[in-house]
Amino acid sequence: PRSAEIRYNLALAYSDLGDWENALKQYQRIVQWEPQNPKGYFHLAKAYAKLKNYDRAWEALQQAHQRDPSASQDLLAIGDLMYDQRGFEMAKKVYEMALTTGKDPAKIHHKLGLCYQALGQPEPARKEYEESKKTEISPKAKQNQH
Repeated sequence: PRSAEIRYNLALAYSDLGDWENALKQYQRIVQWEPQNPKGYFHLAKAYAKLKNYDRAWEALQQAHQRDPSASQDLLAIGDLMYDQRGFEMAKKVYEMALTTGKDPAKIHHKLGLCYQALGQPEPARKEYEESKKTEISPKAKQNQH
């Protein structure tokens, strides 16, 4: 555990420098040492996504999601990264996985709409935007939930 913490710090330093190859190596070691910790897999997925190796990023996300099925924010962050890099098809898969968490459905459906739109599929995009509006909670209703 102590050495994993050092590896996380090293990986973060490499990430800050934009050296995703070396960050990836550190995250690979971390998941070897802590195979049940979803955090390592999410970081591994991000490193793979930064390197545009979306298939490996997807594999790491599946491992992370299996270990923590409620981590919607981590999934959204990776999906957004893929979307920003024009990896629309893979971002769509990640957003679909994020829907299974049950958190932020309006936001996720909107992001799915953006993916379909970027992929030149206007009809599925329209359906996702409509679903986003249906699942959106008004600010007043949100206040009443707290």
